[in-house]
Amino acid sequence: MIPAVLTGCLRIFMHTSRFNRDDPQRSVSMTIDIPEATNDSLTLIKAAKRAVDALWKDGFRYSKAGIITQDLVPPAERQVALFDNLDHERAAKVMAAMDEANRRWGRATVVPAATMGGPKKAQTFTTKFEMRSPRFTTRWGELPVCR
Repeated sequence: MIPAVLTGCLRIFMHTSRFNRDDPQRSVSMTIDIPEATNDSLTLIKAAKRAVDALWKDGFRYSKAGIITQDLVPPAERQVALFDNLDHERAAKVMAAMDEANRRWGRATVVPAATMGGPKKAQTFTTKFEMRSPRFTTRWGELPVCR
């Protein structure tokens, strides 16, 4: 099991492809300090959305975007303000319920609405596996059989 860790800072970045020279180029990033280190997905999503709203500019074909967590600390080092202990307990219960549902029924069964981006669109692409290298060192079912 992965030990719990809290983050006090998010770095959000996005850029266009440097290989598409005919397209307008853009590379931007922003660091969002979180007042109190947390691992609450809802708080982190809100912070990331604020950064994306500030960074986004129409007219660019972004090819890559990401979030980097910084200032990681173990939960024992979190400084708790007296007035917000109830909020932390409530958020912890919500996150535990989401984690349990996803553990029981599969990844991304329950996700925050803020991450969905509206109605789900049908997938228009499929992964091609013709050039994939053999996986028999990691997949028992693909191990060659001698007869």
